[in-house]
Amino acid sequence: MTSILIMALLATGIVACLVKAGVLDLPSIATTIRERSQPYRQRPLATANEVGFFHLLCRALPDHVIFAQTAMGALIATRDDGNGPPSRGLRNTFDRKIVDFCIARRDTLEVLALVELDDRSHSANRDAQRDAITVAAGYRTLRCSSRSKPDAQQIRVAFATALAGPPKVHFVNYSEPLPRATAWSALAAGLISKGGDRR
Repeated sequence: MTSILIMALLATGIVACLVKAGVLDLPSIATTIRERSQPYRQRPLATANEVGFFHLLCRALPDHVIFAQTAMGALIATRDDGNGPPSRGLRNTFDRKIVDFCIARRDTLEVLALVELDDRSHSANRDAQRDAITVAAGYRTLRCSSRSKPDAQQIRVAFATALAGPPKVHFVNYSEPLPRATAWSALAAGLISKGGDRR
């Protein structure tokens, strides 16, 4: 018992010396322990890349409201919503998905277009499935490449073009070839011809 007490006193003395010397930071250790014991933690709403693009959208479309990271479940309803298992099955195809940005009217908050910033976190196959759902629901989507982001003027032109036509996917300032699944999605939406030329 005495040896345990001596060891504890020694350890306390060593810790006190390390803290005094600035080698050990007890508050940060306590914070780390507390954070690890919590099942939940905060996470950023958007990446730095998305935050920069959000501000670009706001500058490009100052008369509209831009929403970031919007759940598709808040944007889309199924025709048989509330009528049992078929509705849940349809909702499961989109309700856990997130739209990068929504462009809405300032007065009514009616969503006029969706915006996807295609970066390395995006998958061509998942994007094609998402595009098929959003077009079927009546949304216009602007897909912008993270590698060659459009400027404010290009966003304004693409947005005006999207509003003038039927719901479909518009690829804005894409300099790289479109991935196969995304190209198929664009073809199905009537955006590009079978030869791959963009309309």
